[in-house]
Amino acid sequence: MNFDSASRGNPGPSGAGYIVGDDRGDLVVGASVKLPDGSNNDVEYAAILAGLSKCIEMGLDNIDIEGVSLNVARTVAHREPPSWMGRMWMEVICVLADRLNSFSISHVYREANKCADFLSNHAIDRQDIQIVSKEMKAWRETLTRLFGRG
Repeated sequence: MNFDSASRGNPGPSGAGYIVGDDRGDLVVGASVKLPDGSNNDVEYAAILAGLSKCIEMGLDNIDIEGVSLNVARTVAHREPPSWMGRMWMEVICVLADRLNSFSISHVYREANKCADFLSNHAIDRQDIQIVSKEMKAWRETLTRLFGRG
């Protein structure tokens, strides 16, 4: 699962985005979620929570998470929140992570997280959306037909 968030104003209008792929790298589901005004770190934790909740809802139990916030990835990996507010998010994330067969989180550079970044900004600018694999399959088939690749 890749996640990202956007907060304009820190705190300000906020959104979360996540994408979930299967073990072959094919998209299973992606979503943008409008959030209440929040700080950068708060909305990063909220993005993890949104994506992790969706994974559990779908019955997925081996979750590798990637995000651009090195600070948030480190604190979640070590289960050591940097502040009292982060502690509240961390408790919920840990409860969900403990229900999984395996869980990992790591930092990735922005170039590897463009889809989640787009979705987080989309939530602020427009509205919540959810894309499921069936829609992605049709989209990929259209691209293949038009451009010879998916």
